[in-house]
Amino acid sequence: MKVRVRLFGTLCRQFPDHDSEEGIEVEIPDGATSGDLLAHLEISRSRMAVVTMEGRILEADHRLKDGASLHIFQAVFGG
Repeated sequence: MKVRVRLFGTLCRQFPDHDSEEGIEVEIPDGATSGDLLAHLEISRSRMAVVTMEGRILEADHRLKDGASLHIFQAVFGG
């Protein structure tokens, strides 16, 4: 299945073909979860990435649907 992914923060540096407006199209296996997507994109857990769809934060076990539009943000720390 194919999903459209927009990356934010420093995550987009990892993907030279990422378009800030359109994102990138990613092909993943049917039944993949948001955690599977992060693993496929080689975004490590240490980057504390957050996957959202339609303004909702997804749990790592949330199953994705073909054609989904997703945003991936890098968590921000500091104070």
